[in-house]
Amino acid sequence: MLKYILYSTFLLCISCQNSSEISFHDLSNAFIDWYYKFHPVETSRKDIHKYHNKFQMYGISENEEYIADLSRFIIELSQIDLTKLSEEISIDYKMLLFNLEKKKFNMHFIRMWEWNPLIVLNEILNGLMLVTEKSEFDMADKVYVIKERLELIPQILVNSEKLLIYYSPI
Repeated sequence: MLKYILYSTFLLCISCQNSSEISFHDLSNAFIDWYYKFHPVETSRKDIHKYHNKFQMYGISENEEYIADLSRFIIELSQIDLTKLSEEISIDYKMLLFNLEKKKFNMHFIRMWEWNPLIVLNEILNGLMLVTEKSEFDMADKVYVIKERLELIPQILVNSEKLLIYYSPI
């Protein structure tokens, strides 16, 4: 009987440790999916075809949604017990937390879209050049993606112009 209780306690401890690692793995996968949704030009760089016919949208509502999502990821990440993660996964945890906090800081305080119009122009340039230079895409895919991205450019430029305030306290 005592042997059964010890064995059950051991299994419970192992399953709890694994649940933290599983939670981190699920959260990091969710972050990667979210990141590619908001940074579709990166999907072209990584040969992921899910969002590669779009651009990152710059607008007030998009920026607010981005910041809210970053905050939710930080909260969910803080609920995972770092002490129950393996050494390798704890390094990934710390890197993810650092990068989430860095992105949130940049969105809250640096706010480059308010004073640097090159952000949007670089996004457009990279979005078009990556597709044209990728040998992995066949010509029909290249034409489709470039056509879709070209149609988005006027709206992106209008949104960008609305966000520029030409001054940043930083």
